[in-house]
Amino acid sequence: MNLFISLCFGLFEKEKHITKISRNKQVHKSVIEGNNTAEPWHSKKTDEVMLELGVTHEGLTSQEAQERLKKYGYNELVAKKRKSALSMFLGEFKDIFILLLIVATIFSAIIG
Repeated sequence: MNLFISLCFGLFEKEKHITKISRNKQVHKSVIEGNNTAEPWHSKKTDEVMLELGVTHEGLTSQEAQERLKKYGYNELVAKKRKSALSMFLGEFKDIFILLLIVATIFSAIIG
Protein backbone atom coordinates (compact mmCIF):
# COMPACT_ATOMS: atom_id res chain seq x y z
CA MET A 1 0.00 0.00 0.00
CA ASN A 2 2.78 2.44 0.92
CA LEU A 3 4.57 1.61 -2.32
CA PHE A 4 1.42 2.40 -4.31
CA ILE A 5 0.94 5.73 -2.55
CA SER A 6 4.57 6.73 -2.96
CA LEU A 7 4.47 5.84 -6.66
CA CYS A 8 1.32 7.93 -7.17
CA PHE A 9 2.76 10.92 -5.35
CA GLY A 10 6.05 10.43 -7.16
CA LEU A 11 4.28 10.78 -10.50
CA PHE A 12 2.54 13.98 -9.40
CA GLU A 13 5.81 15.41 -8.09
CA LYS A 14 7.55 14.48 -11.35
CA GLU A 15 4.90 16.33 -13.40
CA LYS A 16 5.16 19.37 -11.12
CA HIS A 17 8.97 19.27 -11.36
CA ILE A 18 8.90 19.04 -15.16
CA THR A 19 6.55 22.01 -15.36
CA LYS A 20 8.77 24.07 -13.07
CA ILE A 21 11.92 23.18 -15.01
CA SER A 22 10.44 23.75 -18.46
CA ARG A 23 9.07 27.13 -17.38
CA ASN A 24 12.45 28.35 -16.12
CA LYS A 25 15.12 26.90 -18.40
CA GLN A 26 15.80 24.17 -20.88
CA VAL A 27 17.41 21.11 -19.33
CA HIS A 28 18.93 17.98 -20.77
CA LYS A 29 16.17 15.67 -22.03
CA SER A 30 17.12 12.68 -19.83
CA VAL A 31 16.96 14.87 -16.72
CA ILE A 32 13.40 16.00 -17.45
CA GLU A 33 12.15 12.56 -18.41
CA GLY A 34 13.71 10.95 -15.36
CA ASN A 35 14.72 7.98 -17.46
CA ASN A 36 15.61 5.38 -14.83
CA THR A 37 16.77 2.85 -17.42
CA ALA A 38 19.57 5.14 -18.59
CA GLU A 39 23.03 4.53 -17.27
CA PRO A 40 23.97 7.02 -14.50
CA TRP A 41 26.43 9.76 -15.49
CA HIS A 42 29.08 8.70 -13.00
CA SER A 43 29.25 5.16 -14.36
CA LYS A 44 29.66 6.18 -18.02
CA LYS A 45 33.00 6.53 -19.72
CA THR A 46 34.31 10.06 -20.09
CA ASP A 47 34.15 9.97 -23.89
CA GLU A 48 30.50 8.85 -23.82
CA VAL A 49 29.49 11.71 -21.55
CA MET A 50 31.43 14.24 -23.59
CA LEU A 51 29.82 13.00 -26.80
CA GLU A 52 26.34 13.16 -25.26
CA LEU A 53 26.91 16.71 -23.98
CA GLY A 54 28.59 17.85 -27.19
CA VAL A 55 31.96 18.88 -25.75
CA THR A 56 35.59 18.03 -26.55
CA HIS A 57 38.72 17.52 -24.47
CA GLU A 58 39.78 21.05 -25.36
CA GLY A 59 36.59 22.46 -23.84
CA LEU A 60 34.04 24.85 -25.26
CA THR A 61 34.80 27.76 -27.51
CA SER A 62 33.94 31.21 -26.15
CA GLN A 63 31.04 31.43 -28.58
CA GLU A 64 29.65 28.02 -27.56
CA ALA A 65 30.05 28.91 -23.87
CA GLN A 66 28.08 32.15 -24.40
CA GLU A 67 25.34 30.28 -26.30
CA ARG A 68 25.01 27.69 -23.54
CA LEU A 69 25.00 30.42 -20.92
CA LYS A 70 22.07 32.06 -22.70
CA LYS A 71 20.31 28.73 -23.21
CA TYR A 72 20.79 27.14 -19.76
CA GLY A 73 21.60 30.10 -17.53
CA TYR A 74 24.26 30.42 -14.84
CA ASN A 75 25.38 27.40 -12.84
CA GLU A 76 24.01 28.58 -9.52
CA LEU A 77 21.48 27.58 -6.91
CA VAL A 78 18.66 29.90 -5.94
CA ALA A 79 18.60 30.53 -2.19
CA LYS A 80 15.28 29.85 -0.51
CA LYS A 81 13.88 31.85 2.34
CA ARG A 82 14.72 30.07 5.58
CA LYS A 83 12.10 29.28 8.18
CA SER A 84 12.67 30.60 11.67
CA ALA A 85 12.93 28.19 14.58
CA LEU A 86 9.70 29.58 16.04
CA SER A 87 7.73 29.00 12.82
CA MET A 88 9.07 25.43 12.58
CA PHE A 89 8.10 24.79 16.22
CA LEU A 90 4.60 26.20 15.77
CA GLY A 91 4.24 24.24 12.53
CA GLU A 92 4.38 21.03 14.55
CA PHE A 93 0.99 21.87 16.08
CA LYS A 94 -0.91 22.02 12.77
CA ASP A 95 -1.87 18.36 12.87
CA ILE A 96 -5.34 17.62 14.27
CA PHE A 97 -4.09 14.59 16.20
CA ILE A 98 -1.46 16.63 18.02
CA LEU A 99 -4.10 19.18 18.99
CA LEU A 100 -6.37 16.34 20.14
CA LEU A 101 -3.57 14.95 22.35
CA ILE A 102 -2.94 18.39 23.87
CA VAL A 103 -6.65 18.85 24.60
CA ALA A 104 -6.85 15.35 26.12
CA THR A 105 -3.80 16.10 28.29
CA ILE A 106 -5.32 19.34 29.56
CA PHE A 107 -8.67 17.64 30.14
CA SER A 108 -6.95 14.78 32.02
CA ALA A 109 -5.01 17.26 34.16
CA ILE A 110 -8.21 19.15 35.07
CA ILE A 111 -10.12 15.99 36.01
CA GLY A 112 -7.21 14.67 38.03
